[in-house]
Amino acid sequence: AASDAAVCLMHMQGEPGSMQVEPHYGDVVREVAAFLEARVTQCEAAGIARRRLILDPGFGFGKTLAHNLELLRGLPRLAVAGLPLLVGLSRKSMIGALTGRPPGERLAGGLALALAAVEGGARIIRTHDVAETVDALKTATSPELDDVVIRDWDDGEFLGGDPQPEESPPPTRTTRSLPDPPVDSRVLAVRGSPPDSP
Repeated sequence: AASDAAVCLMHMQGEPGSMQVEPHYGDVVREVAAFLEARVTQCEAAGIARRRLILDPGFGFGKTLAHNLELLRGLPRLAVAGLPLLVGLSRKSMIGALTGRPPGERLAGGLALALAAVEGGARIIRTHDVAETVDALKTATSPELDDVVIRDWDDGEFLGGDPQPEESPPPTRTTRSLPDPPVDSRVLAVRGSPPDSP
C-alpha cells in the first residue's frame, strides 16, 4: 500500500492447476462483478488509493467458452465506479475453440475480440501483437468510419477472389455506427503473456 504502483485485480475461479475442470457459475457476469467490487473495497481498506486500481475479469481463468463469451457481452456491467478494465484475449484458447486455429494463427481472432472488448468498455488491452492491435483500434475508431458499408451478396457470403464478379447483384448496404469513445478516455495496448495461455 505504501508504493505508488498500479494494482491489477483479476478474477479466477479455483486454482491454476484445476481451474478449467468443470468451472461453473449461476451468473458469471454478476459473480465476477461482485468479486471485483469486493476486492476493490479490500484494497481501499488496506490504504491502496483507488486511482491505482485496474480490473481484469480473467478471461480463460476458471471459465468455459460460454462463460468467456458471456463476460465479453457483459463488460459494461463489470466496471466498478469508473475503474479501468484490462482485458487479455490475445491468442487465447477461446479463439482456437471458435476458429480451429493454433496459437500462432489467432491474430485475426484476437483483433476482433480486442475491438469487441473496447466497444464494451475495456481501456487496457493485453496482447501479443501490439502494433497490429493499435492499428486495428485506430482504424475502427476513426471518425471517417462512422458508417461502415458491408457487402452482402444475394448468392451467399462472398469470401476472397474477384471482389466484383461479372453480373453480380448490387450489394445490400448495411450501416453499423461505431460508438464514440468516452470523453477523456484512452485505450492502452500492452504486451501479452505466453502464446497459449487459457
